[in-house]
Amino acid sequence: MKLRRTFAFWADLDFTNVRLQKTSQADVYWTIQCVLHDLRNASDEKGLATTYHTTLISPANFDRYNDGVIQASLLRAALPVELDYRVDAIFSRQMTDVILSVLRNWKNAQGEGALEFLMALWTQHLQLIDDHLAEIVKLKSEEMPETIKFLLDCLDVQLSAVP
Repeated sequence: MKLRRTFAFWADLDFTNVRLQKTSQADVYWTIQCVLHDLRNASDEKGLATTYHTTLISPANFDRYNDGVIQASLLRAALPVELDYRVDAIFSRQMTDVILSVLRNWKNAQGEGALEFLMALWTQHLQLIDDHLAEIVKLKSEEMPETIKFLLDCLDVQLSAVP
């Protein structure tokens, strides 16, 4: 996955093509992890969590930051409770729409994060309402790469096991 020039958190840096090529996924992950860490530890009400509640990461973030490497970093750096969209049907719907869009674009840059989303779903690091997950599974097509089809099959098995 490659970072595009428009990475909001590094907007003040002058990125030439050479400098951008030297940027690793680990650099992006570190940046996202730092942002989430700061939000989790904010002392005011603008943070992600308090003693009494945890905040979901808005699905809009995955739409806004649509580079696959940024989406992957958000998925990896988030706590499972921050990605458990089963608690809110509207957020589950929005996250489903983001994932469907990524999967429909698996052939181009907009679909770079497809495997990351599917792995997060399969490991239940990211969770959706079962009906929404079923929509994702139904998107499987024969022209998709074997890795995507494999993960969609795994999700289908998971759904079948739900009582």
